[in-house]
Amino acid sequence: MDKTDFTLLTQEGFHPLFAFKGIGYLFAQHFLYQYSQHDTLTIYDKGFFRSFIFREGMNRTLQEGLELFSDREKFDAYLKDFEVYLEKARQTIDRFTDKENITESDWIDLSTTLKEIWVYHDKTEAIFTDLAFSQSKENTLLQNNLQRLGEIKFPSSEILHKLGLDIFYRVLDMIATQFRVAPQDIKFFSEDEVKNLFSGKMPEQEIVERRQRAYILYGTGGKIEEPNFEETKKVIEQFRPKNLDTRELHGTSASLGKVEGRARVILADYSDDFRAVENQIAEMQEGEILVTENTTVQFMVILRKAVAIITNQGGLNSHAAITSRELHIPCIVAVSDATEIIRTGDRISVSAEKNDGIIHILSRNNS
Repeated sequence: MDKTDFTLLTQEGFHPLFAFKGIGYLFAQHFLYQYSQHDTLTIYDKGFFRSFIFREGMNRTLQEGLELFSDREKFDAYLKDFEVYLEKARQTIDRFTDKENITESDWIDLSTTLKEIWVYHDKTEAIFTDLAFSQSKENTLLQNNLQRLGEIKFPSSEILHKLGLDIFYRVLDMIATQFRVAPQDIKFFSEDEVKNLFSGKMPEQEIVERRQRAYILYGTGGKIEEPNFEETKKVIEQFRPKNLDTRELHGTSASLGKVEGRARVILADYSDDFRAVENQIAEMQEGEILVTENTTVQFMVILRKAVAIITNQGGLNSHAAITSRELHIPCIVAVSDATEIIRTGDRISVSAEKNDGIIHILSRNNS
């Protein structure tokens, strides 16, 4: 396979997936185990992890999803296999919850289980479901299969969150303690570098520190490529958020309606053992418009307080989309950089029409 010319990558050629704060190099590797099949770019810069899928790759996943959800036999087999892996993940969570010492085989098992779940969970995401959802109105089979997908997506998301962010980083902290590695450093080891600790081998500190400043991983054709330092700088500059001073944002209407209100921005910050997200959730007030990366079961306690939901990512079958329709409140998904443009306290209007969803910032909170 020819090496990618990273200087030719442009933001216009990619569709944003998701962004988190506090996610290290290791997480990106595990995420790309499956997403490297779809031509996916991950960028870590200034403490933020962002991911993008090549638009042509997204066209392929949308078509693949439509074919899967339109075939009863294939979809039944997919759900059956998915349930097997979810049960394996539950058992892995139980096994590691009270573990006090981690062996090399423990690490390999945890790492493998996390990667395997992505193989099935990615089919629940918008890059696979949105085309099928748009064609499901007059198609009973698609409607039923997407409903069944939603029923497994929510527990899967909860398991993935628990395994991939809670257990995974707890185990990394334990390994760091065992081998006297700084907890913040081990997040930026590679999968093999963690494994090598059990053989007494440490990675070069210079490499770890460089990743902590910035890194790029590009998954294409089932393989992961990493650009050199100069290429990394150019790609990061090309993909930095633009037009952050705009007062009009666009996305996809996932639940129809119009409303005005005070914005409450909740950032996907996992840098402090989930406390940062939990503290932000606790501050949500009744009648506010929730603006966030995406919603999960962790947000259920506050979604009933919201008069509308805006998310950076997601699709028509996402957690935010489904929940907002159940609550009969407007929802606009796939609003690029919404959490960076809108501030808590801004007064905004949400107009979720049949096709295009539009958000206007009516007045800024300058406090």
